[in-house]
Amino acid sequence: MPKRPWITPQQVRDYSETPEVLKRSDAKLSVDISRAEQYIITYTHNKGLEEMAELPEGVRTACILMAEAYAHICFGNTANRKACCNTAENE
Repeated sequence: MPKRPWITPQQVRDYSETPEVLKRSDAKLSVDISRAEQYIITYTHNKGLEEMAELPEGVRTACILMAEAYAHICFGNTANRKACCNTAENE
């Protein structure tokens, strides 16, 4: 399996145009990335990923999109923000 994390917080920021995502800390984006990777592994039932030495570009792109979505969810509405990102930074 390709070494995790598959992407970096900076790659998520480079893709995103959402101000809240751009301001998100590396630590929080790392958690979003981990969530995205786990979703991809679970969704694909890990088919083929174990044998791959390098991550396919399509999987890398999906990971960036999902990590950005997870980061964005935290800023959607107050209920989401409190449930997802229960920190003083986001209130």
